[in-house]
Amino acid sequence: MNDSVRWMCAWPLALLAACGGDSDSATPAPSGGAGARGAGGGSAGAGGGVAAGAAGAAGSAPACKGVQVGKGASCSEEMFCKYGEAAFLKVNDLIIAKATASGIEANIGDTFTKLTPEKAAVFKANLGTFLINAYGGDKAAYKYQGSDMKTAHAGLGITQAQYSAFVSMVIVPALTEAGVAGDDITNCFAPPITSDAFMKDIVTK
Repeated sequence: MNDSVRWMCAWPLALLAACGGDSDSATPAPSGGAGARGAGGGSAGAGGGVAAGAAGAAGSAPACKGVQVGKGASCSEEMFCKYGEAAFLKVNDLIIAKATASGIEANIGDTFTKLTPEKAAVFKANLGTFLINAYGGDKAAYKYQGSDMKTAHAGLGITQAQYSAFVSMVIVPALTEAGVAGDDITNCFAPPITSDAFMKDIVTK
């Protein structure tokens, strides 16, 4: 584990204290597909977010098909079933707001603040389905239509410091404000996005 990730794992309240060792067990980026479709039956076009259908209790919604909570799935794969669609939509909105806030580019670069409204809408829709897929959502109900991580970040020149700042200044606060428990942030949300296998396709400089 490199020094930047060690620093990130020592963030206040130990929210990322259990980022783990040098695990390569990142949740794979979802493959491309048709337009995103939510559990409630709505769809997300290029300019919209993930559909806002209700997700219900763990295991009861279409979003949870294929994830057997407590039956061998990692806790990362249980998060969508545990918190539901509404919480993930809120996290998605908070990530977008924080990543595009004035002044944040000094820490995470200007990739997000340079987005046109049209590209920002596409990014929001793709990010929502990516998060749902990565944390246990049913990929048949929520079809990711964005690029894989390597393609999406090619040529952006993202540094380890910028990625670490994105996690600590954008993702962790977004999860916290959305009501995600600290233990879940540490043990379930952090490992997939702080593993070397995931970061190697994003950090290119």
